[in-house]
Amino acid sequence: MYKLIQVVFLSLFLIGCGGGGGSSSDDSGFSIISKTLTGTAIDGYISGATVCLDINENDICDNSEPNTTTASDGTFTLDFNTTVGSKSIIMIGGIDTATNKIFTGVLKDIVDVDDTNASISTKITPLTTIAANIYKEEKLFNTNYKIDTAKQTLADNIGITKAQVDADPMLNRIVFTKTQQIIQTTKLLQSSIQKDESNSTKNDNAFNHIMKQIALSIKGDNSSDINIPKIITKLENTTYENVDINISDDVEIYIEGNKDDIDLKVQSTSIYNLDKMQKGFDNNTDIAKNDIQNDTTNNLAGNLNNNRIITTNLILQSVNNIPVITSNTNITVNENQLSVISISAIDTDNDTLIYLL
Repeated sequence: MYKLIQVVFLSLFLIGCGGGGGSSSDDSGFSIISKTLTGTAIDGYISGATVCLDINENDICDNSEPNTTTASDGTFTLDFNTTVGSKSIIMIGGIDTATNKIFTGVLKDIVDVDDTNASISTKITPLTTIAANIYKEEKLFNTNYKIDTAKQTLADNIGITKAQVDADPMLNRIVFTKTQQIIQTTKLLQSSIQKDESNSTKNDNAFNHIMKQIALSIKGDNSSDINIPKIITKLENTTYENVDINISDDVEIYIEGNKDDIDLKVQSTSIYNLDKMQKGFDNNTDIAKNDIQNDTTNNLAGNLNNNRIITTNLILQSVNNIPVITSNTNITVNENQLSVISISAIDTDNDTLIYLL
């Protein structure tokens, strides 16, 4: 009897350990596969940022999660082991090389991991962040919802293509315009609900909260534009740190005007250095943020007018130039004597000249 029990125990132990080997698996029995993710973090290109596989999807790069740091051009390589499925990749911190300022907030993308290709690639931008937020919201109600569907929804509702959602905003004027409209709007709203910028964690939380509300607003709006009043209404229907959100009319008017000005400036200028253009947008936003934080929002309208490009049509009225006599005009004629005189003249307008004596 003792020997029989011992054999059964040993068999169970071998089965529990996986027996003769094979592919590795997690606690739930799903196969673990190794992946290499290459990509670029872009508002402008973001240097020195932390990029990680956000396993628990808490929008924080925990120490236990695979992570890496972006290079000076925003590129990164991240190696990790995971299961098949859609995975959240997030980026935190770093220096935006277009503005030389610390990036405040969390950018995201959702990548599909399968068991075929060993490497995958991505771009993490404000637009992919909006798409990721749409995806996470819809996934709560439909487990079959795909990130590609979220990106198509975003594209349709702000007037771009799905391919442009994944494009580099620093290489495409249309994508750059939409990206700057979203990121500058987020920064201005961020100042309205989180006025103390000394706490980086609270800044990131405010950024995330606003970007989620922008995503929900865009998801439900097919106007092919970024609808500022709808975004603010959506935001005001929420609370931040258990406090009701109220955006002043002055701030809303400024954000709407600033969004339109970004589009006008990008489309009307021949400057192709988008880094410099983004730095200008960011400087304007910083001036406005100072008014918001100091409760001097009555200054915003003046700031907006100072920053605007004034367009006008110049109409050149035609000018009729007087003819010029080119021959000698000092002529002496004796009285009662016939004299023949040749007169020559030119007219710069090429009009027909009539000579009268």
